[in-house]
Amino acid sequence: MAVTIRMARRGATHRPFYHVVATDSRMPRDGRYLDKIGTYDPLGDKSIAIDKDKARKWLAVGATYSGAVKSLFKQAGVYDVDTVDEADAAVDAAAPADVPSEAVAAAPVDAAGEKPAETSA
Repeated sequence: MAVTIRMARRGATHRPFYHVVATDSRMPRDGRYLDKIGTYDPLGDKSIAIDKDKARKWLAVGATYSGAVKSLFKQAGVYDVDTVDEADAAVDAAAPADVPSEAVAAAPVDAAGEKPAETSA
């Protein structure tokens, strides 16, 4: 199960309030979640309340996070900003390279856009 830390919207129309939650990535934005990590109120004083221990626990077990949550974690001091930027750079550097266009063009495809079935000789 891929766990993602993201914000689930609560509050009334035009009065947003968010829960920062750890959830299965296949669940809907405001659906069931595994653990509530904190809250964020974007109106007024823009208060952020994050349980740092819970956030670090989920990050330690491999949870990914959204861009908005990354920003909230930086503001709340969940981790050192320099450490996160170095980790993101390492992940980007380890990303697989794109498949060369020659390899894609060499694959045989029939008129229906499908690869022909293997035949045994």
